[in-house]
Amino acid sequence: MPLRVLFAVVATMALVLAACGGDDGSSQLPERPEEPVEIEQVSLSWETPDGESWPLDVVAPVDTVEEGWPLLVTFHGAASGTSASDMAAVARSGVVVVGPRWTIPEWTMSNLESLGPANYVDGALFDVAKCALGAAQEAAAGHGGNPDWTTVEGFSAGVHPAAWVGVGVIRDDRCPEVEIIAPIAMVLGDSQWVFEGDQWDEAFVDESSQATDTVDRFLNPDRWTVPDGFVAYLWSSESTAVDRPVENPPAENSWLRTRGGDDTIDDLDTVGAFDDESIGFFDNGLLQEYRMKQAGLAVFHEQLPGDHSRKAQMIDRTVEVVWQEPFAES
Repeated sequence: MPLRVLFAVVATMALVLAACGGDDGSSQLPERPEEPVEIEQVSLSWETPDGESWPLDVVAPVDTVEEGWPLLVTFHGAASGTSASDMAAVARSGVVVVGPRWTIPEWTMSNLESLGPANYVDGALFDVAKCALGAAQEAAAGHGGNPDWTTVEGFSAGVHPAAWVGVGVIRDDRCPEVEIIAPIAMVLGDSQWVFEGDQWDEAFVDESSQATDTVDRFLNPDRWTVPDGFVAYLWSSESTAVDRPVENPPAENSWLRTRGGDDTIDDLDTVGAFDDESIGFFDNGLLQEYRMKQAGLAVFHEQLPGDHSRKAQMIDRTVEVVWQEPFAES
């Protein structure tokens, strides 16, 4: 199947961020190395607001530069450890990659019940991601990175903490003493903003749950706080692993109506999400792209061939985002 590319910004998206660099005295992005650099990985830990020690891995160029290398903070999905090594190829372009553990270490694909869908969608652990971001920026500064140039990245479940801190929708600041530098860019892959899995249904009809508010924070631009020039790269795989049937148009008692109001239904209809009578990764990406365009953000969204996994194409795109380069034509 040919690559499907959707340009939300028709221009080449040179990714020049007005909020960082320039003549205002702020730091400058260093020159990108012409050849891959030598890197090293260091395994550290960070202390959570509850006093627990969770893994934090750093993959960084061996050599340093005066300006400091740009920083990529990568948030793992339902897997063990961190996702720093998954993004090591980005580090070879001259980037400090930091992967903090943002949720309980025992939560993996084989042990999803250790957290539970209701606790997950409530969003409290996404608040902890702000603390993880602070720890990541501190670690990066100690390994040749410059947090002024922070991009956040998340894949699968990792899109939720990445977006939570990326668009600044922290609900309960678990670490008010930690000052973070707002990310200037965000990379999100295979997202579920409407939580289409039926395991989430009970939480969305529970009046005591904050699940609906969680969805609204992800999708409501009025609640976002991002710096000028913020850039988002969204990618969706062809995988239909999480696709869920939905009527066209959705019935009055549809599961989808518990995720948001008429605006969500209307916008999904606008982007053609109901055409195949199912909701999956690509539809979520289309919805987020549409909302970001409405907010005037620079956003680029594409569908990549293959299963539910990080891919070489998104690694290349991530390098372009971090280094603020125009996207190469596909």
